[in-house]
Amino acid sequence: YQWNTGSTAQNLTNATPGNYGVVITDTSGCKSVLITPVNPVLPPIKPICLVTVDTLTNQNIIVWEKPVSSFIAGFNIYRESSQQGIYQKIAYSQYASVSTYYDTITDPSTKWARYRISMKDICGIEGPVSPDHKTIHLSIQSFTANTTTLIWDAYAGYSFSYYNIYRKTGVNGIWVLIGAMPSNLTTYLDPIVPQTGDTIYYHVDVDHPGGDCIATIKNPEPMATTVRSGKSNSNERITNPASVAEIFGDAWMSVYPNPSSETFTVSSSKYPIESIRIYNTLGENVFSKNVNLKKTEVTIPDIATGIYQMQIVTGSGIVNRKIVILR
Repeated sequence: YQWNTGSTAQNLTNATPGNYGVVITDTSGCKSVLITPVNPVLPPIKPICLVTVDTLTNQNIIVWEKPVSSFIAGFNIYRESSQQGIYQKIAYSQYASVSTYYDTITDPSTKWARYRISMKDICGIEGPVSPDHKTIHLSIQSFTANTTTLIWDAYAGYSFSYYNIYRKTGVNGIWVLIGAMPSNLTTYLDPIVPQTGDTIYYHVDVDHPGGDCIATIKNPEPMATTVRSGKSNSNERITNPASVAEIFGDAWMSVYPNPSSETFTVSSSKYPIESIRIYNTLGENVFSKNVNLKKTEVTIPDIATGIYQMQIVTGSGIVNRKIVILR
């Protein structure tokens, strides 16, 4: 056996992609020639699990779930350039590293970003790039003293049912889910803004349909971190103190049963209830009632199953309650 590589072995091993030829001579001196290509075996497409925004560092994070393999050298990370559809390699992550990448260049507070990844094997061969994922960019479209209109760019990368809208008051406040919007809508009117004179923060996220995305380090090391949803950047506004402030520590106000098919009892152990208003997740007022009692029943016919915001006005302030209609 005489190979074009110089080898005289019967079998050629560890051959890199290319064309190979061998001259085979038998014991009678008869010769035959064999020419064959060795085609590269591309690593498979490895999809991104999700992209999100780290609310602490304000950086985009790309998360993927790493296959268990001894043939993967690492992953290339690509970001769409200023030219639509043109992607530039921005990083290489070794297989032994945690399967997340923090983009320290892009500012998520100014614009969304699209990302793709690919796998590279130990032979140096890069597989095809994955489908792209696009972050959510949230902004405040407009606001008045008592309302805020949010608008955001749609998430791209996986299917989901709802956008979740969160709000917190002050830097050290707790994020509270205030509403949800169907995946085909990208605006939300917050009709009940706490009038504290403090900064109000918002963000939007979408749950991953498969649950947690598990970012791991090199097998067989344990899980490094889990990420459940793709978050937007956080956006903010400053509210002005109002003559009627939202009351905190409002356990004296009860709304029951909750959920209900249509009728709720609203009961105050302190202040008379002046009026009750109910808003849907679009910020539309779907029910209003004047009361001037400490206890009343609220019947809300002809509205769909869903989550609503009940605003209860008393002489000392406003109490907000989230109610659920189940038909």
